[in-house]
Amino acid sequence: MTTTLAALKFFAGTKRVLNMTVYDGDAGSSTPLDLTGMTVTWAIAAKSAEGVVDAAVVASKTATIVSASAGTCQVTLLSADTAELDPGDYWQEWEVTDGAGEKSVVAVGDVVLRQNIG
Repeated sequence: MTTTLAALKFFAGTKRVLNMTVYDGDAGSSTPLDLTGMTVTWAIAAKSAEGVVDAAVVASKTATIVSASAGTCQVTLLSADTAELDPGDYWQEWEVTDGAGEKSVVAVGDVVLRQNIG
């Protein structure tokens, strides 16, 4: 089951820590997925004016597993990761790869990147 996240809004070129709890779609949406032996990645892609997702604009980031049994992980975006991106609408995707190499998109959502005027 893929979760749709609330829009993520932040300023280009700022460090940001993204926290995620991954849920087990087979067990029900309130049961965390045990991430033991799994890899979680996060990516951001541009969206066209029609809302179509284009290619990733930031290289996929591997999440740090905070608590495998609780399904929690986090990704740290460094200032340089988004400093060169234009303000606008983007799309985020969280993906889990299990020990057998099977991939599953577990969460998606809009990203609004704001211009840093500082």
